[in-house]
Amino acid sequence: CIALFAYIGVLNALKLQRHQLKQLSDETKKQEILRCLEKYDDLIKESLLNHSIIIKIEGHEYDLYKVMTMLYFETTYQQAVKPKDYYVGNKEIQNPFKEGMTFEALGIASLYLLRMSEYIREYKKTSKDSLVVGFYYNKYQNLANRLHTMGYLESDAYTFWEKKLNKDT
Repeated sequence: CIALFAYIGVLNALKLQRHQLKQLSDETKKQEILRCLEKYDDLIKESLLNHSIIIKIEGHEYDLYKVMTMLYFETTYQQAVKPKDYYVGNKEIQNPFKEGMTFEALGIASLYLLRMSEYIREYKKTSKDSLVVGFYYNKYQNLANRLHTMGYLESDAYTFWEKKLNKDT
């Protein structure tokens, strides 16, 4: 009887230890994902501010980051920033250097946004915490929408952001 109880105690200890290891592994994974999300958050901002691109709208000067992310520019950003197909095969670009930098910055930002969406998906699988997920969704919903509208963010990549925007997920 004593051996049986000792055996059951060892099994319970192993089960508890396995559960604690899984929790520790999940917490480590969650912290690594958060670190990567912060990194991509910085990279997105840096890519849009990197070339110091100034855009004039209604007599005021704004940087590309503000134009692409802030609600204020919802009706005017397309007048200031050209869609992706504008650059392909267009020989009549007025300022090729500035517009080339803009094209590069938006392309890089869309790539970082795509990678960020992959990390957010993983975070949702690992954690029930919706604050982090909601924070990044809300912060980049305008950017995702604008990049998609202008052709920089492909439809399948935008689906992730669109579902959240429409509250389908």
